[in-house]
Amino acid sequence: MYQSSHPRAGGFSSPPRALHVLDVENLLGGQVTFGRTKVMWDLYCEAAKVDDADMIVAGCSRRFAESVLFALPSRVRVVIGANVPDGADAALLDAVDPTHQASRFARVVVGSGDHAFAPMALQFVTAGCPADLVTGSGFTARRLRMVCRSHRHFAYHQLPQAWPFGAPTGRVATLGA
Repeated sequence: MYQSSHPRAGGFSSPPRALHVLDVENLLGGQVTFGRTKVMWDLYCEAAKVDDADMIVAGCSRRFAESVLFALPSRVRVVIGANVPDGADAALLDAVDPTHQASRFARVVVGSGDHAFAPMALQFVTAGCPADLVTGSGFTARRLRMVCRSHRHFAYHQLPQAWPFGAPTGRVATLGA
């Protein structure tokens, strides 16, 4: 258990909590599969120093929902966006309220390199909640990198290769049969 440097009656307090906001599609460079999502989660947890007391919100579009929902642990709140460009980003940004959550968390960790998350990170920082950045396979927006106090990057070569149309089934197609 975490012991506070300023003990209250009883001597213990809860650890400083973090809010993690994960853009799964960005972290995986758009190649979202069950296996890649599971490996990404492990790499993210190591890079972001995820604690049991942390709150985690992850977003994806409807077309990747099944892979993401089954790959991530049940403690992760998954928000599902429309199958349109930036649909997952919009759903994830709608699920986070910086004005309310900045006072509840010691830090916010943005798991994305997408420029859409820069204004949200800036709102947290302005409210006194520092923002950290963890990126994976996707690109990292300069503005987002500038708002965050730290930037960790997990190596995308550690992710399993994605088959473009799902895993091979072992069946062979015959032409003209």
